[in-house]
Amino acid sequence: MQCILTDFGGWDKEEPWTYIEKLMPNLSITDGSSAVYKGVYNGEYLVGLTYEPACVQMLSEGAEGVHIVYPKEGVTGIAFGSAVIKGPRIWTMQSSLLIS
Repeated sequence: MQCILTDFGGWDKEEPWTYIEKLMPNLSITDGSSAVYKGVYNGEYLVGLTYEPACVQMLSEGAEGVHIVYPKEGVTGIAFGSAVIKGPRIWTMQSSLLIS
């Protein structure tokens, strides 16, 4: 959904929500992203919308008969994880450089 919202101009625009509204009746919501690419591979679904890395791994491990397709409207990048480390030494060093 984040990609659709971004590609169509943002969450505050009407166009992406109209697209999502039309898309939703055609979707099956799974209990995890692995169910999506495994379901496509096993013939349970014709198409799957999921994260790319797991699909790339599945293909690199020899999966045949499936491939990755990117939307013509484009794709966006998203962070899979992030962290904030309390009191790192490097932060202190960078902060002093910025203040100087």
